[in-house]
Amino acid sequence: MSLRQTATAAGIDPAHLSRVERGEKALSLEALHRLATVLELTELADQLLPHLPQRRQKDG
Repeated sequence: MSLRQTATAAGIDPAHLSRVERGEKALSLEALHRLATVLELTELADQLLPHLPQRRQKDG
């Protein structure tokens, strides 16, 4: 999956994800959770879940 496809699937601006990849920016916990989900990193996504705002836990 390309960076653009991955970013779009995770609801992250591709330019922002590119800056994250280069170490220039960081992701919020919510964006990191969405990215982990898209990349099927289920263990990481599960570990992030308790740290997300309550509304996200209910949606998940």
